[in-house]
Amino acid sequence: MLTLVQLQAFIAVAEELHFGAAASRLSMTQPPLSRQIQMLEKDLGASLFRRSSRRVELTPAGETLLPRAREMIALAERASIDVRRVASGTLGTVTVGHTTMAALSLVPELLARVRDQLPEVRINLHQMVSSDQMQSLRSGDLDLGFLRVEAGRRGLASRVVIHEPLVAAVHASSPLARPGRKLAASELAAEPLLMYDLRNTAYMHGLVQRLFTTVRVRPRVAMHADQIPVLLSLVSAEFGYAIVPQSAARWAVAGVEFRELDIPGAAIDATSVRLEAAWREGDTNPALHEVLALIPESD
Repeated sequence: MLTLVQLQAFIAVAEELHFGAAASRLSMTQPPLSRQIQMLEKDLGASLFRRSSRRVELTPAGETLLPRAREMIALAERASIDVRRVASGTLGTVTVGHTTMAALSLVPELLARVRDQLPEVRINLHQMVSSDQMQSLRSGDLDLGFLRVEAGRRGLASRVVIHEPLVAAVHASSPLARPGRKLAASELAAEPLLMYDLRNTAYMHGLVQRLFTTVRVRPRVAMHADQIPVLLSLVSAEFGYAIVPQSAARWAVAGVEFRELDIPGAAIDATSVRLEAAWREGDTNPALHEVLALIPESD
């Protein structure tokens, strides 16, 4: 079995063509060096050097081994470096789940930071609703999720990364779209509401429901959907209005205007939108923790 010590000894002698110089280069005496070469020749079943009192030369077998020995040493050194980098988190892969809305702002900003500060960490992205992210985090299919969640956090660590208000998405032709003022919930009561699906978007469904309960208004729900882009498309088609996170205004949809809501001060915190970063407690992927360090927390 070839060893790295043998190969290093062989390369030194092959490059110096002098056992004494090679031993000095390796900070060892000549007898141990000669023994390493002898063991290597025995393992290979071939003479690697022609020796005389005046000179040392490579045999054809030695000439064949030299480039391969250099490759093996380089590969071993690279493996050692890569292992240390993986252990430190500067090399590796992080699989990330995200909501549609997170793809508008937070995800591109994070990718830019990773590109600049962790260039050898690979990010694999998967767009998923929050409930699916929770399941994938627990199963290990995701390392990190950007999601909205109210319950079911057992086994997960999380922190809030975006905190933003709700706004109304209304059609430009609607009286609700008049600029320069906030919309009171009472003004929305008579208009058809495009509501979040309870099963797939429980967080947003609960948030909007809590908003109307707080201001004692019963909305007139027209239909349900589980993605904000779908809701905005329905607003564009004049099926009604939707309550969405403020960041949805970054999504340019024809005919859709965004208006602030007039929410009583006591209800603002209860009806503001949180986006959280979540990961498995005790996750041992070093690259994940380096990526987490690049994600700012919300104020």
